[in-house]
Amino acid sequence: MFQIALQIVAAMALLVAAIRIQRSLHRRRDRDWHAILKGFRDGHGRLSGLSYSAVVSEDSDCSESEIWSRVNGVVGLWRMYMNMEVLLEAIDFVAKECGYTPDVVERIKRVRADALNAQMLIALVGLKAVVAPVRRPRPSVVSETIKTYTASIDHFRLVLNECSPNLLRSFRYFVTRQ
Repeated sequence: MFQIALQIVAAMALLVAAIRIQRSLHRRRDRDWHAILKGFRDGHGRLSGLSYSAVVSEDSDCSESEIWSRVNGVVGLWRMYMNMEVLLEAIDFVAKECGYTPDVVERIKRVRADALNAQMLIALVGLKAVVAPVRRPRPSVVSETIKTYTASIDHFRLVLNECSPNLLRSFRYFVTRQ
């Protein structure tokens, strides 16, 4: 009897999740460019210095506590994760607006795959930080996460520049606040 009730609860949970996903996808398709970009979380410029040093030098000279404070710990990782979600919405918008040629469609697919990989990496590092809060992720892991994050944003910026330069101007404003 308990097993049947558990199966019914699981089926209902799956149904509710499917309905929420469907509504989210429908809402995502109907948003305009500025509404999507307003979803970027403001990082108050914390990541800009760290991402520059992470990209310029192979091994960042920052200490573990400095990297962790620039990222803003788990809160910063959550912000990065949510920004990747907004980036995926922006990619979908650009695909809808500009994805007419096979070359552009292929580039957008690659950018989307990069963004999904970056989001997964951020989620794993954040999960590690939450599960073991005493042992922070190693600085090299956090540095690689930031490199992946900024690389996916830059990759999207290049595709956006090729497809629709007028959308790029407003995108730059929201991304520089990170």
